[in-house]
Amino acid sequence: MVIVQARSISRNHEPIGFDQSLPGSALLDDNHDEWYHKVGLMQADGLDQLAKVSAGHRHSGDPFRGHTENKAFTCESNPSTRSYAGYDPKVPIANIFSPTPTMTMNIAA
Repeated sequence: MVIVQARSISRNHEPIGFDQSLPGSALLDDNHDEWYHKVGLMQADGLDQLAKVSAGHRHSGDPFRGHTENKAFTCESNPSTRSYAGYDPKVPIANIFSPTPTMTMNIAA
């Protein structure tokens, strides 16, 4: 399942095919900021460690829900849906349920 938002793509990750080596199932959200020409995985724990060379490894807090139990991706959450320039795309994702082959969440526009 792929959901295209104003500046992000949410995808249901399952450990099959090329993703077999990744830990567990979860919702992954790729953020795209056209103004700054940046694309990055929004990490549910809000630590942004994948972008830092010294800590650039994945762990169970990165996908949504994950060990942090982060169930929301909104302009008020950490991480936030806001662009690097502070723009709110007004497409919040809330109530992200535990990962299964069919992910469930609420998306408001």
